[in-house]
This record gives sequence, C-alpha cells and structure tokens, in this order.
Amino acid sequence: TIGIAQGLLHEADVLEGLGQRGEATRRAERVLALELAVDDPLREPLRLDAHGRLAELALADGRLDDADAAIDRGLAEVHARSYFEARLHLVRGRVLEARAVVHREAGLEAEAQAALRAALEAHERSIAINEGLLRGEEGAP
Repeated sequence: TIGIAQGLLHEADVLEGLGQRGEATRRAERVLALELAVDDPLREPLRLDAHGRLAELALADGRLDDADAAIDRGLAEVHARSYFEARLHLVRGRVLEARAVVHREAGLEAEAQAALRAALEAHERSIAINEGLLRGEEGAP
C-alpha cells in the first residue's frame, strides 16, 4: 500500500507538469483514501505529503480557502516532527503571500501587510522545525 501511495504522489507531480491539476488532485486524494496501517512509520509522512500536494495544487488554481483547508487537515494529523510538517507551514506561508496579493489588488493595504507578516511567521515556523530536526530534536509537536 505504501508503494501505491508513493506511485500516486509521483503521478500527481507528472499530471501537474502536464497542466492536469484536476487529475493531479484526484491522485493525491486517493492517497488519503488508502488504508494505511496506523503503526506503519511511513503512514504519517505519506499522508502529510498528500495534504501538502493538495494545498499546492489548490494554491496553483487560486483556491486559497481549499489550500488552507488541506493544510489544516494535514497539521491535525501531525504526531511527530518531520520535514512534511515543516513543508505544510511553508505552503501556508505561500498561501498567505497569495492572500496578500489579493488584498493589495483590492486596495486593502493593512490586510495585505497582516497577511505578509503571517506568511513570515509561517515560514519561520517551517525553518524552526527543520532546524530542530537537523539538531536531532524529534518527537511530538
């Protein structure tokens, strides 16, 4: 089943490269539908990766609320620090950057600035998690 999940995520990448984000989204969603054993050490990273891919695909389509929802679902599944948790925070920062652009285009400069500050915080959170992992700090978030 782990191999299926990995294959689906690779297919999602290829499909996105072909400009078929809808199909790519369906592949990532299939990963989340797989029956992965709860005690399998690859379960959490694969699921977090799928949530991250869904968020990135939604972001690419300008569906910022869907991107945020995918990130929230992924973060709710985190039980151990990992690159994949850090990646979700990084994607959150990118979503907030996109929100800042939307606010700025609407003439809402204060909201744009707030979104950019929040994006910076999300990026810093991602960096802090990765730095902790480099120092060997693992465990629960």
